[in-house]
Amino acid sequence: MSKIIDHDPTERPGRRYSLGKWWLGVWAFIGLIWVLQALTDGYDWGQITLGVITGVMFAYTVVDFHLSSGGSARDL
Repeated sequence: MSKIIDHDPTERPGRRYSLGKWWLGVWAFIGLIWVLQALTDGYDWGQITLGVITGVMFAYTVVDFHLSSGGSARDL
């Protein structure tokens, strides 16, 4: 016995929470901050390394929570 799933062809997919094209503005702002930092005080490589490590750990945590709560890699 096969089951037939009733599907509404006009149903819209669930909303994805993404900034879309706004990410370009976010990255432009971050780039501006890096340029201003370089022009004023220079870089402190210890803080940059700590920031990169923290960012990688945060990204890993977000992906881990997403996957452990039932999300798929396709959603990322």
